[in-house]
Order: sequence, then structure tokens, then C-alpha cells
Amino acid sequence: MTKHVYTSAITLALTLGANAATAQDSFYHGQVIELSAGIFAPFNTLQDTLTTPNGGGAQVQSTDALDFGLGPRVAIGYSRPWGNNARMVFNLTGAKAAGETTITIGGSDETYPGSYDDGKNLPANFTTDVEILTQTAMLKFGREWAVNGAWRVSAGLQAGQALQDISAPLFDTSGALITTVQTESKNEMYGVFGGVSYYHGIDNTMGLRLSANVGVMDNSFTYDYTNLYSIAGTNQANSGSASSTAISAQIAARLERSLTDHSMLTFEIGYEGLSGIGNGADTFLDVEGTASTAHIDEDMIGAAYISVGYALQF
Repeated sequence: MTKHVYTSAITLALTLGANAATAQDSFYHGQVIELSAGIFAPFNTLQDTLTTPNGGGAQVQSTDALDFGLGPRVAIGYSRPWGNNARMVFNLTGAKAAGETTITIGGSDETYPGSYDDGKNLPANFTTDVEILTQTAMLKFGREWAVNGAWRVSAGLQAGQALQDISAPLFDTSGALITTVQTESKNEMYGVFGGVSYYHGIDNTMGLRLSANVGVMDNSFTYDYTNLYSIAGTNQANSGSASSTAISAQIAARLERSLTDHSMLTFEIGYEGLSGIGNGADTFLDVEGTASTAHIDEDMIGAAYISVGYALQF
């Protein structure tokens, strides 16, 4: 089934590009290298639960309170002519963000669902500093065809990694460290993508490019959980793995301003997301987990970004 989806995606892009014509933007010719850097802002896609009373009951704290933070995003791209009205395209992106939230335990019956019903209550007025770490990386290699002066279509191969993990040290009322809960996870993906873009010239030196692409990938997810007591207590450890079909999606709007005949500045805003993947922070929070089994759902990681870049044609 997955192989059929891959084949269909590539076939569609080849069909659309069969009657291609030269794109109107000047950077469609020659070799082009692009560098960009910007800000990466993950969305909160976690389940709406963080602490519940031991033995069940209504939640006390919510993941809505968590801060996912901001972080850097960098990208490099290279393209060159590849046949009639077509180009080879290569893109590599990487991003990392972390956010921390301090939560005060309101009552002595609260506990983390991620502690897998350990029966240990969290003492009232203890605090925990919950950090969410998000990292993504994606490599794409393919071919792009000019359909006419404004439209392009593309197809190719892609591979990537992604994680979203949680770290939560627990402190008593004097500030002493009691326990540290931490997850380590990784999604490793490979598959195909297809995309489309539209270019509109604003004036002689500026243009707007709108683009979107979707990918289908085989995904392997691994997960490790630890709850370590700093002085005395029963340490916990758990691990799990799963496989899935991951879907990647990206939409972007980019302004391109020519500096010379062979260079330009770019400003881009967009969204990039992965669905059908494992999420280390979500797995930690899942109340269906037990002391011996981590409950792994098919979750998602998504983020908005803003970047500024420079492109050179040679």
C-alpha cells in the first residue's frame, strides 16, 4: 500500500511537468545556492491533561499551561538545471526549540499520568519545572518542473528525524530536588514528497512565491522514560517502539527581492508539520500507560516559522 502511494505521487508530478515551460523568475536558470535562518515556534499539540488524582478523577493541571518556547531554524538549498525546463533541487532544514513552565502542585493527591500509576502522591506545594524540547530535521532531493511562467511542480525523496520530549524535575518546599522525570524519543522517517509553487512578480526587483508540499514516509519511533529519585525511592524506567506512516506538510509565503542580477534577499513565513508520528511528551502524559507498558499513540508535531535568507546564482 505504501509503495503504491509513493509511486502515484511521483507519477502525478511527472505528468504535470510533461508540458513544462520556462518559469518567469530569473533565478530559474543556472545554479542557485540559498541560505536562511530564522525563528521556529512549535504549537502545543499535547493531550489536554498533565496531572490527575491517584486512582483517577478530574485533571488538576492542563498542558495548556506549558510553554513550548522559541528556537532557531536554519535551511540550505541548492538547485541546478536538469533537462528541459526542469531543475534538480536539494533542501536541508533543521530546527530546535525549548520552553519551560513552573507548576506548583496544588494538593497532595496529584500525580503525573506519565508516572504510570505508581501510587506515589505528589506532596502539596511541591513545584516542578516542566521543559518541552522540540527538534526536527528534514532532507529533500528531487526534481522540479516549470509548468508555465508562474507555476512549478516538484517530486522526489525525503528523509527526516523529529522528537518532542519532556523533562520535569520535582522540588520540595525548600527547593531540594526530589525526582526527575525525563523522556527521550526519536522518529526516523523516509519516503517521497510532491509539491507545487506559484510565483508572482510584484515589480522589477520583487516577487512573491507561494508554495506547498506534502510527503508520505515510513516512520520508526523509539521511546525511553525514566523517573529518577535523587535521594531514596523507587526509580522507574520504561521504553517502547512503534512504526507508522507519517505525513509531512509545509506551506509558505516568501518575498524575494533582487539585489543584483545574481543575488537576492528572501523573507519567508510558513508552517511545517508532521502527523502520524510518535511524540515523546504525549506518550509520557498518556493515562493509558502502565508501569510496564508505554502507551504510544500516533500524534503530531507542528510549528510556525519566520526566516530571512540570501540566494546566489552562479
